Amino acid sequence: MKSSLLDNNYPASQNDAVLREYLTPDLVATKLPGKTKSQVIEALLEIACRSGKVSDCELAKTDLLNHEREISTGMENGLAIPHAKSAGVEDFVMAIGVSKKRIDFESLDKKPAQVFVLTLSPIGSIDPHLRFLTEICTILKDKAVMSRVVAAKTNDELYNVFAEAVGMEKVNSTQE
Repeated sequence: MKSSLLDNNYPASQNDAVLREYLTPDLVATKLPGKTKSQVIEALLEIACRSGKVSDCELAKTDLLNHEREISTGMENGLAIPHAKSAGVEDFVMAIGVSKKRIDFESLDKKPAQVFVLTLSPIGSIDPHLRFLTEICTILKDKAVMSRVVAAKTNDELYNVFAEAVGMEKVNSTQE
């Protein structure tokens, strides 16, 4: 039987957690706008661009949408992980969003997605992208965690779900 990223054969280690290194509170959104796959990708990219971690947002957008046309990044159980290699970034970049609407992402299980994790990696890099995919899939495979992610009402609450999962310090929730 072939293993996949969604199997438990790829445990995430807190000591090796990519989230610990790259996730900041400004990279999450609980009210992700958009009704289509491309609108969701653009909304996530806007979050990443606002953080200042993307040097060429237009190039990154082109790379993400081209990759998505080649192969859908819709996973299973309401998760989609749009990603691409891009000269528009110098280092690994991520953004996490939740949509209150379920979006058709041509997922493996044919069900719409509600949790979206965008990643961009510099061209030619392998790490930390693969470690991150393993980590995020392991975290979100836990149905209790996934439920908390979907139910998060504020960006701080969403950030704190992931912070707790990898042993990071939580932020005080100040959002309404």
